[in-house]
Amino acid sequence: MVAIKRCSKCGIEKSADEFQRRSNRPGGLRSQCKECVREPARLRAAKWLADNREEVNAARRQKRKDDPEAARERDRERYARRKDDPRYRAYQKQWRARNADALQQYHREWQAANPEKVRQYAENASPEARARAAEYIEQRKAEQHAVLDAFKRDTGCADCGTRDGVLDFDHRDGETKRWAVSKALGCSWGALWDEIAKCDVRCRPCHARRHVLAGDTLRAA
Repeated sequence: MVAIKRCSKCGIEKSADEFQRRSNRPGGLRSQCKECVREPARLRAAKWLADNREEVNAARRQKRKDDPEAARERDRERYARRKDDPRYRAYQKQWRARNADALQQYHREWQAANPEKVRQYAENASPEARARAAEYIEQRKAEQHAVLDAFKRDTGCADCGTRDGVLDFDHRDGETKRWAVSKALGCSWGALWDEIAKCDVRCRPCHARRHVLAGDTLRAA
């Protein structure tokens, strides 16, 4: 029969294995369970970390800089242990949402600095990964199309004010144009809104009229 003991702090009855041994206590066990004993230590550690966040982050960055390969190996091991934990996955999702702009900038810089690796990753991707990526891109395109269509309807034509018919994003200055917005669906939201900031919304007739008067050729935007 498993021995049962009541914790003096939380009041919950637990098995003897949930209590640390203490020879000078009745029954040879501490009066508080392991969880209640650890809680104050966790709180002290959390408070110390909050009070010394900058120093801790600086030390971690320096450690990664001194031995980047060891840091990557620790990251891989930590991810392998946690990847199936729902709490870890929820934390990852929240963290990515809070740091979306910084992540996008990091990815752009990394891809620009490592074009060969980007090409190799794309070539070596499994059929399942390619299918998931294609499905994700199509979902993102559909979402962006709906959001941008609503944005154009809410904004209306910059010339005649209409919100009906076909509405385009018309670049104010062709020299700053990176791409046609309609052709960029599927890219990051940050890049998309950066391009839209260079545009006015115009209905198709006003868009065509503006470019005809300027001597340009109308292209869908």
